[in-house]
Amino acid sequence: MSGIIEPGEAKRQLAESSPLFSSFWQAQEAEWEEDGGIPSTVLFGDFAFEVSKEIDRLAPVELTSLFATLEYLLVHGNQQVGEIIATGFLEALLAAVGNGELDIEKVKPYLGPESVEYCVAWDLKTFSGNAGPADRQSG
Repeated sequence: MSGIIEPGEAKRQLAESSPLFSSFWQAQEAEWEEDGGIPSTVLFGDFAFEVSKEIDRLAPVELTSLFATLEYLLVHGNQQVGEIIATGFLEALLAAVGNGELDIEKVKPYLGPESVEYCVAWDLKTFSGNAGPADRQSG
């Protein structure tokens, strides 16, 4: 997860690759303006839940671009960017799966190898689709 891409540049690159992220980021920045802006990890976590809600409306080309950019940033971003993607976006995405808000099979084809590796390490049961309702409730 080492590299030279800083968080501000990471957000700009993702906004260029995903109209959904671009509009989501603008709305969140406006909402958090009085607080000095939305923290990046919160932004990416909330965005993962937005992707979960919108997954069926997004074209495969947008999903491909979105997840390819996230993978690129995970690999080439600095440590902070890697943590924002992993802890913010990927963990929230798995939480949406665990809560029954997202079918992981709709996301798996778009995830890059580093993202898959992180998801498997973080929560193999949820990522493999083997978490049942009792698992989801107990965390």
